[in-house]
Amino acid sequence: MRVKVLGPVEVWNADRNLVGACRPAQLAVLGLLALHANQVVSRDRLIEWLWGERQPATAENLVQVHVSRLRSALRRGSREAAGRIATRAPGYVLHAEPGELDLLEFEQLARTGGTALNDGDPSEAAHFLRGALELWTGPALGGLGLSARAQAGAMQLEERRLSVLEQRIEADLICGGHCEVIGELRGLVADFPLRERLWEHLMVALCQAGRAGEALYAYTEARGHLVDQLGIEPGPSLRRLQDRILAGSSCDRRPDQAGSDETSGRRRPAADLTAARPVADLAAARPVTDLAAARPVADLAAARPVADLAAVRPVADLAATRSVERSAAPRQLPFDIHGFIGRHEELAHLDRLQDDAGANPSAATVAVVSGTAGVGKTALAVRWAHTVQDRFSDGSLFVNLRGYDPVGPPMEPAEALDGFLRALGTAPSAIPPNLEERAALFRTKVSGRRILILLDNAASSEQVRWLLPGSSRCMVLVTSRGRLSGLTVREGADRLCLDLLAEKEALRLLRQDIGSRRADAEPAAAAELVRLCACLPLALRLVAELTRTRKHIALGDLVQDLADQRQRLDLLATDDDQATAVRAVFSWSYDALSPAEARAFRLLSVHPGPDVSRGGAAALIGADGPGARLLLGKLTGAHLLQETSHDRYRFHDLLRAYAVDRAHEDESAAERDEAGSRVLHWYMHTALSADRVIMPLRRHIELGPPPAGVRPIELRNPTDAVAWCESERPNLVAAVHHSVESGRYEVAKKLPQILWSYFSVATRWSDWITTSRLGVRASQDDDDRFAEAFSRASLANAYRDIRRLDDAVEQFEQAIAISQEIGELWIEASARSVLGMTYRDLRQFDAALRNCRSGLRLFTAIDDEWGVAWSFYGLGDLLGACRDHDDAIAHLRKALAIFNRIDDQWGRSRALFGLGHNHYHIKQFDEAAIYCGEALTIAGKIGNRHGVALALYTLGRIESDTGNIDGARRTWRRALAIFEELDAPQAVAVRALVREDADRDAT
Repeated sequence: MRVKVLGPVEVWNADRNLVGACRPAQLAVLGLLALHANQVVSRDRLIEWLWGERQPATAENLVQVHVSRLRSALRRGSREAAGRIATRAPGYVLHAEPGELDLLEFEQLARTGGTALNDGDPSEAAHFLRGALELWTGPALGGLGLSARAQAGAMQLEERRLSVLEQRIEADLICGGHCEVIGELRGLVADFPLRERLWEHLMVALCQAGRAGEALYAYTEARGHLVDQLGIEPGPSLRRLQDRILAGSSCDRRPDQAGSDETSGRRRPAADLTAARPVADLAAARPVTDLAAARPVADLAAARPVADLAAVRPVADLAATRSVERSAAPRQLPFDIHGFIGRHEELAHLDRLQDDAGANPSAATVAVVSGTAGVGKTALAVRWAHTVQDRFSDGSLFVNLRGYDPVGPPMEPAEALDGFLRALGTAPSAIPPNLEERAALFRTKVSGRRILILLDNAASSEQVRWLLPGSSRCMVLVTSRGRLSGLTVREGADRLCLDLLAEKEALRLLRQDIGSRRADAEPAAAAELVRLCACLPLALRLVAELTRTRKHIALGDLVQDLADQRQRLDLLATDDDQATAVRAVFSWSYDALSPAEARAFRLLSVHPGPDVSRGGAAALIGADGPGARLLLGKLTGAHLLQETSHDRYRFHDLLRAYAVDRAHEDESAAERDEAGSRVLHWYMHTALSADRVIMPLRRHIELGPPPAGVRPIELRNPTDAVAWCESERPNLVAAVHHSVESGRYEVAKKLPQILWSYFSVATRWSDWITTSRLGVRASQDDDDRFAEAFSRASLANAYRDIRRLDDAVEQFEQAIAISQEIGELWIEASARSVLGMTYRDLRQFDAALRNCRSGLRLFTAIDDEWGVAWSFYGLGDLLGACRDHDDAIAHLRKALAIFNRIDDQWGRSRALFGLGHNHYHIKQFDEAAIYCGEALTIAGKIGNRHGVALALYTLGRIESDTGNIDGARRTWRRALAIFEELDAPQAVAVRALVREDADRDAT
């Protein structure tokens, strides 16, 4: 037997989770006993852990029931396993051996690793600390959404994990692994910007990698977070490290310890678990928040508000979001440009514009930086933005509009607005699908706020116009190869035309990058290189990189190479084809690559989307993960590829065009097609893995094994699955587009179907509709009636969500007609069931009842329990709307029984709420409160905020009707806050209740 609490609470016997069917409260009991393994935990402590101050009158009996059911679950493994939970006055004890509880193993490995680190054996320390961290499979305690005590315990465990992670990184640094941890550390400081130890590790890693300037900038970033959020300066350890870097001292040793013993000179461990709080104290940790949970009617009045997303997320997930909660202002600027040279007049011009901002109180200041490709427009904009961002107290927004992308269309304004609204804290479900409404909501969100908006690589004035705020306190900086005359004429934008660098500044840039000693040794050759590169910053950077990698080659020889290709370099002065302007310079770096690196460079150009992850790159190249990481590192080191964030990469647009040319020249059509097929199948198979965990019981598309060289990601839980889909969303949509255009019908038909569950949960309606339409088109082109029916049903679901009900009915009816034509019962059953709900929304109850019953008959005929359960739910919902509450309750109980049997949490929450709602209408208030309370708990656990608000609304009506007016007022306000954030139609009714209640108080 093995008990796990470092992730979902589980008990494994062989390959079986013995407690998989247990309720959250029972798992919480098991979690607390595991935290105090081999120690007696009193019943009082268990009660406090489960309910905090909101203890029901039957709390002690409920604890006994929970323990009894836990023992029954364990008994399925063996009688001996059931005996592990023993009754010992005044409570219970869980007996566990060291190898049977992951927390005990974690502590043992972490303690051993910490000791090895202090004893001067970093390699051994890294081994044990890494082993300790690998025991974690998710948020501690599996996000049990119960009392504040449970949250405090989970937060304490998360803090201990971070401490061990810091020790492991320290050990890696001592072992010389600075290059390997830089990317990881950048992600960590973004998630936990107030942990000085992580910033210290990042500075040391950058310094050891020869990037002292970036290390000093990291200090500036750390100080900015501490000052902005806490009003304090960095601690002495971080300041001493900055001083050492400024003084040029070596960083090839452990980071300085803030906790060093200054008198003895001995080092105190940075995060030794032996100094951490004992496990037994976790349950008594101070509460950090509260979650809504099912409570009797009498307790509802005192419940705390559930007014933000964290309140309905799993408890342990709060640790990963606390940095966001502390700083609501977005800070999206890319990394500042290292070694920026010149542009003093242009920077001063932008300074003057910013100083004059607000002269027109009705409009934002807009500046357009235009110029040829590679001239440094983005570099100038990013540098200036970093120098002034502290003047914009409400944050900074950034987006690459892909205006001159060689392989894809410019970004739609709606997509850019979606990203901005999310960055500003708008719930996904509250983002309108209509472009005009999104733009209006964006202007509302930024009204009166001081925000810097950087729109990079714009295609046209029309594309930019939708993204302009109405507030004069904002400033917008746009970069584009075009002049964007429309913005200057209609919006009064200021245009700054960026020319090539002056020769003096270009030479300074080259000397900085290749080293003054080498440039001064051949001053004439250096000056000639600047001239032949036409003072284009991009070309100068690439030439400098070539001189670093070919140190044995004289600058004069490089001048000769450049002169031999004068004809192509002369194109730098033309206006018609900038892609050829630096082809010669690109070829120098390309020719220096090994055959494997050159092949990777070529095949990456086959990728259909704007950027690519390491996993996607590995599929394109046909390499494993480590091999792909090595090749990507070589290409980024040669400035032939950009790492935009941790393990995500993109080409500069000119480099991508060059890579496409090389791929067509050096790779056969078959090789290019195979690479494209590999990456498309990687996306499709990984998306299917996400689909299976987001909605595990829905019917899924069947795929054969992935092609050779394709290693899809196995996603294990819904949170990771949705996160992966979110990060890859532009590429997934691009993959569908590319598959349709290239005639790869298998992907074009199946990928939109696979993405149904993600689009439904994440409310990505625009992408859902776009990909479903493409799926319909591909199905028709391939004469696949099954796929067409599936795609039309998916499209209809999306239309129903955004209340395009007539369009939804049309698509459902076409899907049903095709399903009947080909004899496909599952699609017909699914379409009829949701068509019935659509007719219910249209208040056409006869048609609704007819279709819901038809769906039930079909699902029953094909023995699909999941479909039968949802059909019973749909009928119950419909009968309740027709005020036939007794029949509604009977159908909902049937649905709930099946959902319980197949462990469908989403279905359980919907059925429970339906039961509570109908019991309320027949004035059975106690039953209604119990059902709604359970629905509230489950909805909070799975992150269904709309379900939380619905349950709160009904609970408020129960409180009002039973005389608890104060409690009803509080509960309705909690529901209203969520409904308004989601822009849900129920907001109108709840708002009226709150207003009526306020008017009653006034009179």
